[in-house]
Amino acid sequence: MNRDTLVVVRDYLVTVDVSFGIAMPKTVVTPFVASEYLDSEETIDAYLATVTEENDPELLRRALEDVETARARLRKGATETPDAL
Repeated sequence: MNRDTLVVVRDYLVTVDVSFGIAMPKTVVTPFVASEYLDSEETIDAYLATVTEENDPELLRRALEDVETARARLRKGATETPDAL
């Protein structure tokens, strides 16, 4: 039986196979890109509110970059026609 667990570790999304048997557990590490999960202004607002609570200037700077990337993606998606998809 395969049981995967997803966790975020320092900007990476880590998938850990926690099924034990003959083989050792495997870990797959992929970059975690917060902007990919910011799919609406409501999500962006919640993200910024949470980051602001941390009172960490570096985290806020990185979050603002994420928001800029997400908003650019949202604007691009709003202007694309169905034929372009």
